[in-house]
Parts: sequence; structure tokens; C-alpha cells
Amino acid sequence: MTNDQTAEPIARERKSVKASGLWFGLVLVALGVLMTLNRLDVAPALSIGRVWPVAVIGAGAAKIYDSWGTPGAESGLGLVMTGIWFLAVNFRIFGLTYQNAWPLLIVGVGISLIWRAFLEEAAGRGRGEAGDGR
Repeated sequence: MTNDQTAEPIARERKSVKASGLWFGLVLVALGVLMTLNRLDVAPALSIGRVWPVAVIGAGAAKIYDSWGTPGAESGLGLVMTGIWFLAVNFRIFGLTYQNAWPLLIVGVGISLIWRAFLEEAAGRGRGEAGDGR
């Protein structure tokens, strides 16, 4: 193994630790600031029951960052889209409710399947070009 081959997994491991640690730290800071502002009567606190999808969006963003350029980024994208769906329903954006918005989840699963098919096709082409020509 050359130095380049060993350096890439180490760099990827460092990036993963930084993204997850950064996200967790940001969530703690945001929660602390919101609770402090609420206790000081500076700003009313939003109900956690309505804004919890922000944590799902953040976890998805960290997953995308950790696995950028790999098929694993798809799961992060799914988390982000699911979090956005829950936020839209919780705040009734465009009149969405759980009763009338569930078909959007089916659309999301369909988009995910299409995305996966394109990634697999691109990965197959990449392997064929880099292979021994068979």
C-alpha cells in the first residue's frame, strides 16, 4: 500500500468524526440558546413538537457530508427530504396535513428508487471503463 492509499481512509474517518461531532454540538448550542431566551422571556420558545424535524434534517445533512460521492449519500438525502416533509406538515405549509400529505412520501420513495438506478448505472459505467476491457 502506498501512502496515498492509506491516507484516504484516514482522511475520510476524520471527516466523518468532524461532521457528526459538529452536528451534535450545533444542536446542543441551539437548544441551550433557545432555552435561555425562553427563560429570560426574550423570545418565546417554539414547541419542540413542531421543530423536531430540524434534527432529522441536520442528521441527513451530516450523512450526506460524510458519504459525499458514494451511494451512502442517498440515505442522507432521504433523511433531509423526510425532515422537510415533517416540517411542512407540522407548520401546515401549503395546507399540508398528515391526512393529505402522505402521498408525497410515495413520491419521495419513487425519486429515491430513480436516484439509486442512476447511481448504479453510473457506477457500472465507471467500472467498465476502468476494467480490463471485457
